Amino acid sequence: IIPGGKNHQLYVQWLDRAADFLKELKTKEGVYAPILFRPFHEHNGGWFWWGNPHCSPDDYIKLWKFTVDYLKNKKNIHHLIYVYNTNNFQSEEEFIHRYPGNDYADMMSFDTYQFAKPSPSKAELEQSKKDFTALLRNNLTVLQQYAQINQKPMALAETGFDTIPDPTWWTQTLYASVQDFDICYVLIWRNHGLKKEENQMHYYAPYKGHPSSSDFKNFYTLPNVYFGKKTKALNLYK
Repeated sequence: IIPGGKNHQLYVQWLDRAADFLKELKTKEGVYAPILFRPFHEHNGGWFWWGNPHCSPDDYIKLWKFTVDYLKNKKNIHHLIYVYNTNNFQSEEEFIHRYPGNDYADMMSFDTYQFAKPSPSKAELEQSKKDFTALLRNNLTVLQQYAQINQKPMALAETGFDTIPDPTWWTQTLYASVQDFDICYVLIWRNHGLKKEENQMHYYAPYKGHPSSSDFKNFYTLPNVYFGKKTKALNLYK
């Protein structure tokens, strides 16, 4: 789909359709809403066609640059915040390996999740917490270093713990891990289903009565944690 490829014009059609939609995203006063745009995410993994085993760094950067240039210069769209994103990484070099350059990215980020087998024991849960916290803090340290060097804001673009089996995960794991870093936002992944009888117990935010719901409320009220009500009061889009 990069210029010269047999599916390039098809990709351009997709961008045209996306552009038509993006131009509709305005406030009632006619001001374009800023959009976090995170294309070709988790690119150092192998589960997407643009991932490291399937797409060379050169082609990845060509695709990224073409996409940005086309939306900005051809479609005159200037309300997108372009978010560079990886999955977990083992080194500083891996994180920055496919970075398209400061003129083509507005924010740096990565995704990481905590994992444990279903119904983990207390010891297994504690080990999972220890491993996740170490990984998250190590990745955040590298991210913050490169974000500061390149003068870019940074984010934890995806995270969570499926079904949240740890009742104090919000304050004792997530917040405890991120509180020392200058991240702009944390995104918890989706709630897909809550019905056991349909085998759809797949969620990352607690529901009413969930064992972690009281801890989530404590997390919500922390002075430097901002949800919708607090951000609205800041008048960010003046």
